[in-house]
Amino acid sequence: MAIRPTNRPQWLRDSLRDRAAAIAAHYGTPSEAPPDGREESGAAG
Repeated sequence: MAIRPTNRPQWLRDSLRDRAAAIAAHYGTPSEAPPDGREESGAAG
């Protein structure tokens, strides 16, 4: 029974969504670049 990367547990999806929402709230909107000039790829981790 292999674990498929696209089939994440619900708690993990909730955690990622909450983290994304927190980052969006901190920076403004997810589509906007952070005001300090860092790239989103670093924050997404």
